[in-house]
Amino acid sequence: MECCKDITVVLTCDDNYVRHASATIASMIANSGRKFSFYIFDCGISTPNLDRIRSMDILQKG
Repeated sequence: MECCKDITVVLTCDDNYVRHASATIASMIANSGRKFSFYIFDCGISTPNLDRIRSMDILQKG
């Protein structure tokens, strides 16, 4: 098994869970030297909340 593969993370949320999903993403990235691929299943996320998730600095591609 290769030790440095990206970790795939799948989250499902709606507007009620966006804050928690964002905190989870930020915490995983801040506290690990690993690379992640995040997938979020939208179960009712409003456009403003989607924009907030997309605008997280840690998710910007360099």
